[in-house]
Amino acid sequence: MPEPLLGYPGPKATKEPRFPMKFREFLRRIFGGRYHADRLHLYRKFLFEHFEAASSKQAEAQVIEIIKKQGQEGITNPNWFFEVKHEIPRWRRLNRINQRKEAAKSRWLKEKQRKSVDSSLPPPK
Repeated sequence: MPEPLLGYPGPKATKEPRFPMKFREFLRRIFGGRYHADRLHLYRKFLFEHFEAASSKQAEAQVIEIIKKQGQEGITNPNWFFEVKHEIPRWRRLNRINQRKEAAKSRWLKEKQRKSVDSSLPPPK
């Protein structure tokens, strides 16, 4: 393997995960990003969508309970970690597609509403 150029560290090597893993490290490995709050928001949304088959209050209670437990104990099951690690990117792709569709629909409705308001006003003198 050739030596890396000066100032260029070469390919980024990630350490293998050790278990039990701290919850903050789990979020960083799964979601990346800069802020813990952003990662936690995405994880909460991911869990909520998986438990949404139940009532929303019940799903929210389950999500809070899971996050609280994982925050205290960390991630202890390597199989679960790798399963979620492969599930999250697929969920994020679908989530982005849905967000774009909703944004386009919202823009279209706003433009349609603006045109109807403009047509109802009398023309300027």
